[in-house]
Amino acid sequence: MLYFANMELEADRLGLSDLEPLRSVCIARHEILRENFPEIAKSLWAPYVILKADTSGLPIEEAEKVVENMADVARAGKSIAINESVEATVVRNTPDIKGLNELLGKLEEAIVAGFGTPRFLLGRPTENRATAYAELEAYVEGPVNNIQRYLKREIERQWYDRLTKLITGGDEVRVKHQWNPVRVYDIYQLADAVSKLWGSHGTGPIGGDSEKVWELMGWDPSELEEKSK
Repeated sequence: MLYFANMELEADRLGLSDLEPLRSVCIARHEILRENFPEIAKSLWAPYVILKADTSGLPIEEAEKVVENMADVARAGKSIAINESVEATVVRNTPDIKGLNELLGKLEEAIVAGFGTPRFLLGRPTENRATAYAELEAYVEGPVNNIQRYLKREIERQWYDRLTKLITGGDEVRVKHQWNPVRVYDIYQLADAVSKLWGSHGTGPIGGDSEKVWELMGWDPSELEEKSK
C-alpha cells in the first residue's frame, strides 16, 4: 500500500486539497448553477404574487392552514381565486441573466487558471494552435512534472527502498523510478484527434460518449464519475 498526502505542509501525513484555494469560487459557481439558474428558469416567464390574507379572526391552526394553502396554489402562471379579505401584490422579477452568465464565466476562468489546465482540454476555445501548444507545454512542465516528482519520491521511499532491502537481505541497493517522458506534441496530437472524433457540437463518431473520450485520452474514469454527480 502506498500513502500520499497531497500538499503536505509538515511531516504529519496530513495534506491539503487542491480545491482549498478555490473553495469560495467553487461554492459561488455551485450556487449559480444549482440554485440561481433553476429558480430563474421556473419564474422568469411569470411574475411573483404576494398574497396577504386577514386571518385575525381565525384560530392559529386554521390560520396557518389558510396561509399554507395559499402558498401552495400561488405558483407562477397559475390562476387563484381570492376575496375581499386577501390582498394580492404582483412583483415582476427581472434577473440579470447576462450578468450571471458573465460572472459564471469569470468563476470558471478562475478555476481553470487555479489548476493551470489548458483550455482546449476542457473544450474551451483558444486563440490559435500556437497558444494551445504553449498552454499544454506549461501544464506539463508545471503541474504534471510537480506531481510526478512527488509521486516518484514517495514510491521510492515507501516501496522501492523497502522491497530492495527485503530482496537483497539488507544490502545497499538504490532503485530509481523513471517516468516515461510526457511529450507535449504527442498529447496535443491525441487531443486534436479525439476532438475531431467528437465533432462539431458532438455530432462526430464518438459525439456524446464522454466515457470513450476519457478512454482514448487515458484519463482516470473516476474523474468522469465525479463530474456527473
